[in-house]
Amino acid sequence: MKLYDFQSQVDDDSALLNCDDFIEFTREYLEFVGSGKAVHPNIQADIVSLKEPKYHFFQYKDDGRNCITRPINTEIFMSVDEFGEAVDDFKRSIHDPRSIYENEILRNNINRVIYTCQQSIGCILDSFNNPNKARKRNGMFFEKLLRNIISAAGVICISGDEKIKIPGGNKQEMKFQHDVILKREDDSVAGIGQLKTSSKDRLDKIFLDKYMHNKLSGVDIPHFAIF
Repeated sequence: MKLYDFQSQVDDDSALLNCDDFIEFTREYLEFVGSGKAVHPNIQADIVSLKEPKYHFFQYKDDGRNCITRPINTEIFMSVDEFGEAVDDFKRSIHDPRSIYENEILRNNINRVIYTCQQSIGCILDSFNNPNKARKRNGMFFEKLLRNIISAAGVICISGDEKIKIPGGNKQEMKFQHDVILKREDDSVAGIGQLKTSSKDRLDKIFLDKYMHNKLSGVDIPHFAIF
């Protein structure tokens, strides 16, 4: 695949619809940049941080405007070979998460696969040289990836907005935007979550939303966040 092919996918809202799509995209990207390999024919350079060598940056060629990607933590980001070996365990684990509750190796494997998938998308978005676009679309794909994983675990998972009437507010309503709504089989809400690629300037809003939602709805619904 060429860089353009990756760019077309991350620029398309209808792309990457399920876990297999994310996995295949990531596998192809790791091959493209030669992650873990000594030679990187498709990119200008694999730059290593002098102060913290675990952090790498990929620099694209002219087809990627010579842009440099966000930092990649190579202690988490997988090589081509590592990713290929990890995928089968990842798929089994997300379909039966209770079975790995005490298995630190498999739990860590899930974290690394998710990180590798998400950073691969982010690195392609960096090639557009448009930070605002990269931030927004990276967040959108992160939400989509996490909802797919939660659904694969057998949990009913949706997203959406909710309006709750303000008591004594003369029909005024407060709107809540939920990245994740977990539901039970009887359609009642089991939990509400926020999915964010960064915790910067977000933590206080999560606690405030929980307090306001439960106060106005009169129902103590668990809230959670995944960063």
